[in-house]
Amino acid sequence: MKLIAKEKTSGASIRPELRFFASLFKGGKGQILLSIMLSCLQSLSLLPIAFLVNRAVGIAIPQKNLGSLLAVIGGMAALTLLSGALQLWNKRISIRMIKEAVANLRIQLVKAQLQSSRKYYTKEDLDTLHSRIVQDTFRVDSMAEALFNQAIPGVLITLGLFAVMLKLNWILGLLCLVAAPIFAVGVLNMSHRLKTLIQSFHGDFSRYSKGVKFLLDSNELIKISTAESTEYQRQRDAIENLRSSHSAALWFSSVLHVSQQVLLMLAGAASLLIGGYFVVQGTFSIGELIAFYAALGILNSNARSAIDAVPSLVEGFESLRVLHGILEEAHRDEEHLVAERETTGSTVHLKIEHSIAFEAVSFRYPVANSTKNSTVNGTATGGAAPKDAPLKDAPLIDGIDFSIDIASNEIVTIAGLSGSGKSTLMYLLLGFYAPDKGRILVDGVDLRELSLAEYRRQIGVVLQDPLIFAGTVRENIVYGLESYEEQDLVQACRDAMIYDVILAMEHGFETPIGESGMTLSGGQRQRIAIARALLRKPRLLILDEPTNHLDETLIAQMQSLWTRRDDRHEPGWACIVISHDRILRGLADVSYVLKKGKLLREPSLS
Repeated sequence: MKLIAKEKTSGASIRPELRFFASLFKGGKGQILLSIMLSCLQSLSLLPIAFLVNRAVGIAIPQKNLGSLLAVIGGMAALTLLSGALQLWNKRISIRMIKEAVANLRIQLVKAQLQSSRKYYTKEDLDTLHSRIVQDTFRVDSMAEALFNQAIPGVLITLGLFAVMLKLNWILGLLCLVAAPIFAVGVLNMSHRLKTLIQSFHGDFSRYSKGVKFLLDSNELIKISTAESTEYQRQRDAIENLRSSHSAALWFSSVLHVSQQVLLMLAGAASLLIGGYFVVQGTFSIGELIAFYAALGILNSNARSAIDAVPSLVEGFESLRVLHGILEEAHRDEEHLVAERETTGSTVHLKIEHSIAFEAVSFRYPVANSTKNSTVNGTATGGAAPKDAPLKDAPLIDGIDFSIDIASNEIVTIAGLSGSGKSTLMYLLLGFYAPDKGRILVDGVDLRELSLAEYRRQIGVVLQDPLIFAGTVRENIVYGLESYEEQDLVQACRDAMIYDVILAMEHGFETPIGESGMTLSGGQRQRIAIARALLRKPRLLILDEPTNHLDETLIAQMQSLWTRRDDRHEPGWACIVISHDRILRGLADVSYVLKKGKLLREPSLS
């Protein structure tokens, strides 16, 4: 699968991901510099503490000078308070900076998905994509927190303390400085192993998340298919894999933490042993030894903080790599490129007045990849192919010439066998796909040159399986509109023969209708979708099998939907009806049959 493949590209250069991470803080570079500067100041504020300890133990206490001792203690307290204040100030800045950067990342991901075409979605595993976007942005957030609040301050303070230790005793300081690279190499090697374990955990978590979503979405299918035991075993295997990979990652993270902690403690003990030897030899005072050991203690604490950040940094960077790959893939999508042209004003905005015409349009779907045709939520998953995607590499739409007269509110019906390409024809007309050959002209302008958003606002679409979301009746009907008149809403519902049904509901238009409109019948969902399309006052209305969920009485009552509304002072709409219903086809100005990629005109049925 594409997303998982991106996760495992460990040998690729990390520079693009680092540049991408830095770009998230666009406009906040001053805050980054301020955060680093505060970390440096915090480091500097801790450095004199070791010298104050030396003064207290080496001078004030042996001389029994209580005033000097109190001054030293006061200085240490002041420096500690200053360090704490700087740390809190840095924390406040970094929290605001990080949250803004992560919000920027999430906005980029949302924008990329909104601007992506249907072709993009049909080749991606949407459940895994959902899991990655939600989970990986959180991990990037944690990585940034660890970077700015643990790793950077810890490294800067550690470097400053090395300078103090060299000043107190250059031999001991040099030994610690030589040991540091060896220590760092060990951490780096262990982090590579941790990275592999985290990749495995991320993959298992995505599969588990996808499985749970399938369980919730497909409860009826599972019961109808009596697949409870199969699904139980599938979910149990996914949970076991997740338990195993997460446990392995956590265990190795603990090994990394404890081993580095032990090494730091052993380094402290060795420093004490060597320092004690120098004291015995008379080349090092007790005060200097205690001061050195105090500096080493502070160094160990900050080095440990930086090391504790390693798992979050490794996990977050892997998530950053995946999210960067998702954005790169979305940005290469053809509809995203059109959206970019719209933001620069290089697309054509027009009101549909005359006609929409297909000129020798051909289209085929890419040959389906075997890795994308797995069962519901197995490991080798991929995006679902469109309903009428062919099983072989042959044109689904082959050199079609076809037009609809918008000016005269022409009514066109299209019939065809299942899989013949009727839905694909509709997707081409909506600009969800671009033709492989030929072109689609809107009032003589190539659809590729148009603002797709402006073009689609003038088209009302009712799909065969209406898209209804959890919310109120009103929210479902007015979805996508920035404003509307209440009287227009009422009229659209009357035209769709759903107004009386809505009034009979407990809260009228404000009645919640459940996930996917589960509290409604199939016919009610269909008519709400029709009302949504009519409220847009479209120039073209596309109805995909609009009578599937309607009885004969309603079909007869709703004939005004696909006839010219001459009795009103409104322009009405042209209409494309995808249907086998002979009554509807008898009302059409032109009827077609889509067969073997060709659109064949039928004799009039009226």
